[in-house]
Amino acid sequence: MNRYSKAHIAASKNKKGGSNVGKYTKDNIFAGPSGGAPAGSFPITKNGKSINKDRVMAAVKLSHNAPNPRGLLLGIIKELEKQGKNKLATQIRGRM
Repeated sequence: MNRYSKAHIAASKNKKGGSNVGKYTKDNIFAGPSGGAPAGSFPITKNGKSINKDRVMAAVKLSHNAPNPRGLLLGIIKELEKQGKNKLATQIRGRM
């Protein structure tokens, strides 16, 4: 399993949107950096596999915790479109 360093986790925990950094492996796709949150936050895949709708909706629901919620949502939409999940991307775009 590919994890983040202890130094990265410790530094990220106190940043806005970074409370869950370190709970997931680097194999996942994270939307956090697109919203100004630390790397390793707001995962949108599960176990490094394809897009997980539950994870995506959780990231959307919690996007208000990111420094730039709109940027986070745009990052999620971009990744969804890249992976061919246009219907889900349209659904999220309607929430903006």
